[in-house]
Amino acid sequence: MDNIEIQNLTSDVYLLSVLTPEFLEEVAARVEELMAERKQQDQSRQEDTRIEQRALELD
Repeated sequence: MDNIEIQNLTSDVYLLSVLTPEFLEEVAARVEELMAERKQQDQSRQEDTRIEQRALELD
């Protein structure tokens, strides 16, 4: 094994050791939070667009 292979193997082992069920649950919860925030932002943008369109129609 050369040095790069050892480094890659060490990185892989470290990553696998970090991926505990608890960590994955935290990641999933954070992803859900971010998706909810994104959905709220999208809805807000859509409402802003509707308001702008109504304003243009009234002009």
